Amino acid sequence: MARDGLVPSFLVQIHPRFHTPYNATLLSGGCATILTLMVDLEILAALTSAGTLYGFVFVCAGVLLMRYGPAGAALEEHLIASDKAAAATVVAGASAEKAPAQATGGAAGAGSPGGQLRLEPVGGQDSLDVGLVSGDAMFASPLTRDPATSGQLAAPLVAMVACGTVTGVVASSQESTLSSSAVGVVVAGVVVFVAVQLYLTRLPAVYRPRAFACPGLPLVPSLGMTLSTVMLVSLGPGAWVRFALWNAVGLALYFGSARHGSKLRGGGEEQHAELQQPSPEAP
Repeated sequence: MARDGLVPSFLVQIHPRFHTPYNATLLSGGCATILTLMVDLEILAALTSAGTLYGFVFVCAGVLLMRYGPAGAALEEHLIASDKAAAATVVAGASAEKAPAQATGGAAGAGSPGGQLRLEPVGGQDSLDVGLVSGDAMFASPLTRDPATSGQLAAPLVAMVACGTVTGVVASSQESTLSSSAVGVVVAGVVVFVAVQLYLTRLPAVYRPRAFACPGLPLVPSLGMTLSTVMLVSLGPGAWVRFALWNAVGLALYFGSARHGSKLRGGGEEQHAELQQPSPEAP
């Protein structure tokens, strides 16, 4: 974040001996210490839980958006192009090494393609299975259908948040036994959740992670999103108000200054390549 310009640049400095971001560690640790000494621990615990659960909701939603949405399709196409370029480089190197042998062995192999190379997948079934590749016919895009639009994904995501919100309100309001109306609300939420899962299973997966893939899609991120909402709602109104104020401060800082200083937001290839390079202070 500091290298991108979202937070002050001094936080990016790496310790020359321990190779850790010591300024960021000292600042975050100092703030946490001061808050612990000045604020009631129960309030801090609720505020921390609210922020964590809030982040979990967006992470789970992001998994679904990346796997089924336009952003995931764009990333998949970019990875396919990168894989193809890397494989072409390897094949070209193999062809260059084979050329002297062809020159001394006669013209029999002069018209043959530049050898075959076996590329092993790295991520199991979710990886792009390349197999034997030769020449330009190395990669084929798995995107045979268009990704889901934002509108197609917005409705199920909102429905799962609504289910979690209603369930959390019912669970926090019923201390001992659930009334018949509360049971009916929970059952209705379960029915809506199942319907959303059936809808999501019909969408094409347009992004296939190479190294690690979330298992059990779309059920696992959907459960994470819904249950995080349930626990977030169950924290109570006091935690909601404090978190809303704290979140408002963060949003004001982001839209007021951090957003305008972001290098990655510019979208240029040079800025993106710069962020991919290791820090000068790093080993």
